[in-house]
Amino acid sequence: APNQNMDMVPQVPVPSQMLGLLPGPPLGGWPREFMLDGVVEKMNGSFVGTSSMSQFVRVGPDYDVLRRAQRLSYVAGSLVGLDQGYPGQAILEA
Repeated sequence: APNQNMDMVPQVPVPSQMLGLLPGPPLGGWPREFMLDGVVEKMNGSFVGTSSMSQFVRVGPDYDVLRRAQRLSYVAGSLVGLDQGYPGQAILEA
């Protein structure tokens, strides 16, 4: 069953799959204006999704850096429409 506190999870225009790949704060901390880390903290344990709900998961600090970059590239590609046949490759190479 979905979390009772679901209304408390902020709505942001970033896919939860991308937020789950967000690394922890750098040594000096995130800039004060950077709010996504706080959003991710509030999402922990909540249920996310549109057609089916699943628990939000943030990858841990030991998650392979290369694998994180690969997964982020897949999500980024879908955000610019590369997964829908959009000719975005030319834009990326420009």
